[in-house]
Amino acid sequence: MNYIVLDMEWNQPGYADTALCRNGVCMKNEIIQIGAVKLAEDKQKTGVFECIIKPVSLTSMNRMIKQLTGITDEMIDKGESFENAIERFRSFCGDEYVILIWGYDDIRILKSNLMFHGLDTSWLPASYNLQMIFAQQTNLEKRQYSLSFALEHFEIETSEKLHDALNDAEYTAMVCERLNLEEGISNLKYLPSNETTNTKNSSVLIKRKFRYIRRRDDIWQNGFIVRPVCPCCGQKMNYEKPKRIGLWRINIESHCEKDGDFMVVLKISETPQGTFSVNQQIHLLDESNRDYFEGKKTKRHVRKRSSSRGKNKQISDEEKGLEEGKS
Repeated sequence: MNYIVLDMEWNQPGYADTALCRNGVCMKNEIIQIGAVKLAEDKQKTGVFECIIKPVSLTSMNRMIKQLTGITDEMIDKGESFENAIERFRSFCGDEYVILIWGYDDIRILKSNLMFHGLDTSWLPASYNLQMIFAQQTNLEKRQYSLSFALEHFEIETSEKLHDALNDAEYTAMVCERLNLEEGISNLKYLPSNETTNTKNSSVLIKRKFRYIRRRDDIWQNGFIVRPVCPCCGQKMNYEKPKRIGLWRINIESHCEKDGDFMVVLKISETPQGTFSVNQQIHLLDESNRDYFEGKKTKRHVRKRSSSRGKNKQISDEEKGLEEGKS
């Protein structure tokens, strides 16, 4: 059994970009680089893989992603096709392996890209989130720690820049050397049955993260974020007026004529670099969780009354932006 430590970089729509939709998938995160390190059972490195991919939907680099990754329009224009890259990657992985990733996004985005291109997804093996193993085995809080945090924790020097897929895979493999992978994977297998599942989390159908958003106002004009299609059938939905919960969360109730009611939850955060990211969750909305979201509406009113005049003005302006974008 081999371990494949996988990392990817992907492009995202800019302010004026329109992503293609195929096979029920709208390309909001198009893979442009794959990096991987193969480890034997004893965690010794036995191979590396890296490629730049030529996109077919988002053919120009998002300015912020270009700045972060160093990947240019010229580089992706000379890249290989996604189909060829996946064929080479599968050959590199071999027959008996599991995939190790830092976070939850990579496998989800890999699967959506495969579906977009009409490629088989059944070959994807078991994958395990190293963030969870790291948190368990270092006695830290159970939350998502960045790769840079883990490198600093283990005092691993970084001579190459992060946010390069192969570099990140190489550094993640170094973290793996400090972890008991066999024990960590075994614990992760039993984790879901050991945790209490609450109503609000069990209804989540889709989780997405939108990164490198230059301005907060750009969020409200991005239909992929504030007006996603139905997670079940891929058709457009009807939306109610957005409900603000504090300054950093928005609930948007939606309705699909075919599949019923949903709640789009947006959690906004600001990065140290001054850009913004949005965690988007789409919940199936029914009687089991409607009271929960109604409770959130009540909390919203309490917070809004206690907030400052400046924050109230910001909320009002952003809700206006959402309404204008919806029309």
